[in-house]
Amino acid sequence: MKLRSLFSLTFVITALLAAHATAAGDSVIPQKLEIYIGNAVLGAWHVRLHERSLTCTREQNGTPDQNGLPVTPTQKQWQAFRDALAQLRVAQWQQDYASTGVFDGTQWHIDIIYPDRKFAAKGDNNFPDADGKPNSSPIWTTTFRNFVAAVRRLLGQASSIPDDL
Repeated sequence: MKLRSLFSLTFVITALLAAHATAAGDSVIPQKLEIYIGNAVLGAWHVRLHERSLTCTREQNGTPDQNGLPVTPTQKQWQAFRDALAQLRVAQWQQDYASTGVFDGTQWHIDIIYPDRKFAAKGDNNFPDADGKPNSSPIWTTTFRNFVAAVRRLLGQASSIPDDL
């Protein structure tokens, strides 16, 4: 009788630990991820999450490229991306980095939702600095460059997003 109870207790503990590990692993994969970076001259890049896979498509002259092959990042890549968001303090970013008078250049937006956190921001020729404050310039900040680099690492070989627009 004691052996049966011990087996049952071991089974329950193992099941709970497995469920916790799965839930913790899933928390590094967003429920929603949409990123847009573009300008009128070089085109635009759209990164979208579909279940656990990403597509990166490019739009040129108003015509979207529908050939973005899906990429399925590893758990380790997802974790590195979530860590990069924390390191870049994306949670401190303002919701809107409006234009300061430049009418062409780079427009961008991010919408990333995790079970425990949401990141939403957009900009028009204006980018967050290390403290999340606007740089009031069409020049990409180091913080924004590092964000784009984190997206490129998540996409791996499928990334065609340039270092700067």
